[in-house]
Amino acid sequence: MWVRLDRVCFNSAALSALPGSVVTHLTRIGSYHCPLLVQGKNLEFKPQGSILKFEDIWLEEEASKGIVTREWQKPAHGSPPTILNHKFARTLRALKSWNWDKFGDLNARAKDVESRIAELQLRESVGTGLTESELDCLLQLVAEYNTTLSRLETWWLQRAKVKWAKCGDRNTSFFHKAATCRKRINNIRRLVGQNDEEILDQEGIRAALVTHFSSKWRPPIPPLPELSIPPLRATISDKDALRISSPVSNEEIVAAINSLGNNKAPGIDGITSSFLKGYWSATSTDVLNAIHLFFRNGSMPRRWKDTLVVLIPKVQGAELPSQFRPISLCTTIYKVIAKILINRVKDVLNSLISQEQGAFVPRRGISDNCLIAQEMMQRLASSESSTGYMSIKVNMEQAYDKMRWDFLQKMLQHFRFPDTWSKWALACVEGPRFALMINGQKSTWIEASCGFRQGCPLSPYLFILCSELLSLLINQH
Repeated sequence: MWVRLDRVCFNSAALSALPGSVVTHLTRIGSYHCPLLVQGKNLEFKPQGSILKFEDIWLEEEASKGIVTREWQKPAHGSPPTILNHKFARTLRALKSWNWDKFGDLNARAKDVESRIAELQLRESVGTGLTESELDCLLQLVAEYNTTLSRLETWWLQRAKVKWAKCGDRNTSFFHKAATCRKRINNIRRLVGQNDEEILDQEGIRAALVTHFSSKWRPPIPPLPELSIPPLRATISDKDALRISSPVSNEEIVAAINSLGNNKAPGIDGITSSFLKGYWSATSTDVLNAIHLFFRNGSMPRRWKDTLVVLIPKVQGAELPSQFRPISLCTTIYKVIAKILINRVKDVLNSLISQEQGAFVPRRGISDNCLIAQEMMQRLASSESSTGYMSIKVNMEQAYDKMRWDFLQKMLQHFRFPDTWSKWALACVEGPRFALMINGQKSTWIEASCGFRQGCPLSPYLFILCSELLSLLINQH
């Protein structure tokens, strides 16, 4: 067994100076240790055609509300979803233009103000001190410096995705380092292809990943045989069916928006929940009209289902396409609709789902199943009567990616979900398009014909409903 013994350690200063450094293990020849080649040149990838995204620092400026209100009041034509999409894009462009005029380069501004403060403070400490006007200037510069640092902290926090940092002292440097490390981990510099060839150029890396994930969201060939569904342990009551299919109220929509967490990565439209919450007075009418139209006709615009996919390494040093987990970044309007559907159905899951399933069911925990599995394995290892028994580890990832939508529809019918709710859920799941974000560049679109999206809030709940068939068949046999 070969173990990697030789490593290079970077501190935060070195990582900040050379974020794209690469370590290569050279041939050992006659030693047990490998020479290490550190390529210190900056190998960071420059984003091409980056997606316009809402910045949380804009909420801190009162002027941004005037810009949103002005852009939102301009006329737009089409259906409510088309109008909403157009106003989202138009408003983001206006905010981006205002942002550059208002803030410019925050890092450069902070350094410039810091040097001016240092110059005045140095003059204050020697000689006759500062004049009254210079003292006023110094106080203004200190206030501007603190404001700029606060904006930088918000800017880096949005990119660092540090969930536990709720309050406390300013952590701009920490958030900067966290975001830099996160970006470094997510950059893909090397892949190993299907024929064990090494792929180093960016075009080749993109092509290999698109090919792999294009096959991931395709049904198996040949198709799996149809399974008869045994009697379910419970179905939805008439009272619950009526409740979950009733018309959606404005209060439900607002509650769903407010329940979405801040500091979440936006979808392809660049809109975050912070935007909806911060400018609700200006945007509420169009948002409500578009969402109500979906719940009336059960048809979702394709733009709302278009999904960015970021690839997260499953293992350290991932180099195979299969070693990356695709996390879907759904649009915020889609997440609002999914949240409404979840809020309506989650209270009935406890009666529908068998006890073997612990995830995503209220008042259950998946950790309980981990403890049970551990106890079972210990029992098998120590029991004298365990001869003839075996354990099977099932890879559920393929089931998640290959789940057929017609099978989902069949399971919803067997659970006696009302047609209205089933139509809403299927409209969310069926026919999405994926674009992989690879080293800051968006790939071509991948058309999906099966599967659930990892990162979609609705997918886990639909998956456990489909997985109930597996529990039933295991118990039956």
